Amino acid sequence: MKNNTTLAIAVLAGTLATSAFGSTIFITSRDFGSADLYQYGLNGTPIQTIPGNGLNNGQGLTIGANGNLFVSSETGVILQYNPTTGAFISTFASGLGSGRPLSLGPDGNLYLGASDVVKKLNGATGALIGLIGAGTGLGSVSGLAFDGGGNLYASNGVTGLINKYNSAGAFLSNFVMNNPALANGAGDLLFNGTTLLVSATFGSGGPLWGSKILAFAANGSALPDFASDAVHLNGPAGMAFGPDGNLYVVNYAGGNVVRFSSAGVYVDTFIANNPPSGRSIVFALDAPVNGVPEPASAALLGIGLLVLGLRLKKR
Repeated sequence: MKNNTTLAIAVLAGTLATSAFGSTIFITSRDFGSADLYQYGLNGTPIQTIPGNGLNNGQGLTIGANGNLFVSSETGVILQYNPTTGAFISTFASGLGSGRPLSLGPDGNLYLGASDVVKKLNGATGALIGLIGAGTGLGSVSGLAFDGGGNLYASNGVTGLINKYNSAGAFLSNFVMNNPALANGAGDLLFNGTTLLVSATFGSGGPLWGSKILAFAANGSALPDFASDAVHLNGPAGMAFGPDGNLYVVNYAGGNVVRFSSAGVYVDTFIANNPPSGRSIVFALDAPVNGVPEPASAALLGIGLLVLGLRLKKR
């Protein structure tokens, strides 16, 4: 019966993996135009350009706890969209200053990098809960990420400093500082397991734009660069792992999206003509809709659980 149980678990795991596959890609652009949100298919084919609704110079992207797409604007608003159709839903929050990176916290709340602080917002109402990082050296916050322990990491887009805060928002340490590759500012942050990836958007020692994605261990020590590629990285900004396990990087200056394997090996130029000044990228999942799996995924999950139960009962 051990083999049957193993098979049932495999079926369930496959079900979960299938339901988590992304169905669409969104990219923001700081192009100073009227349309700063773009939607693509998983094969990189353009679907639509989404204008108006108060979005001006699109910045951060995240999928909220309710399953909707949230977009921050330099005008200090956070807008909410349907993650499948891209239809505008509402202005979720406003009056937030110059909003930049946006992240969903493990507590279900939204975190917005705004100038020299991180603003914590109620994930259901948009109400301001509190400020994180005041007086700790942040400036022009350009990246946010949470580790597996719920700690928050925030990068300084001017000095290259990366600070670490606990789940309550208390300052813990200058996690990264004085790294030469980040002398002109650190970019987006993303965890690859326990390794923190940092996009070197701006160049150092001469080049205007950076061409590296740095890597740091859990104790803040520098690891070999995840990617160092002057040909394919031109001002790397937003980063996201896709359902294929590859890392997708938006080149702010390059006007494209490139892919690297999970080991940092260049795969291809995924989108050759990305909107100019791309900032962030997110994969919208097909499973969560207002916190509930869509019907097909829910049905498959139910089948997986039923099979598992039957196999265990026969042991």
